[in-house]
Amino acid sequence: MKKWFLAVLTVAALAGCNGNQATVSVPEAASIPEVTATAPEVDTFTFDEIDLSGCGLMLLEEGTDFRADGIYLFSGYVDPAVSPQPGGSMRMRLDSELVRFTRTEIEGEGIPGGQYSVQRFVSEDGDTTVTVAVGNVESGIEEANAITDATITVTRDGQETTVEAVGDTGC
Repeated sequence: MKKWFLAVLTVAALAGCNGNQATVSVPEAASIPEVTATAPEVDTFTFDEIDLSGCGLMLLEEGTDFRADGIYLFSGYVDPAVSPQPGGSMRMRLDSELVRFTRTEIEGEGIPGGQYSVQRFVSEDGDTTVTVAVGNVESGIEEANAITDATITVTRDGQETTVEAVGDTGC
């Protein structure tokens, strides 16, 4: 219990015992600024804004055109002999800022373009993690396979944002 609260209770008890009426003032709680973390906002970007290209995974909002509307993320091919890649292997725009990520974990089946059905990435500053779960890959030509179901989950400061996406993977 707070010391000032005990002091107020003691004064109130003594005033009641003495039969005297006393005015007791309770100090206001210290003004502590409330720090609230906000969920990261997932924005889009275009390929000309990043330094990655080639084989990999591209995810975007369903019904959009990556050339006109941009993409949520691009994860480039990660050569296992060079992993983690210098400068990271994945890019996203979060809260209006392009962020570099390095893939830290893989699970599930391998899919074309050096990708996996579940991948986890961490930002260069270590503050943000992204989990990409690909639910369905439709085989097309070897160079490109359609992704008809994917989920991107971004976590920072205990706050989470999840977006559904589609896209493609391959070379």
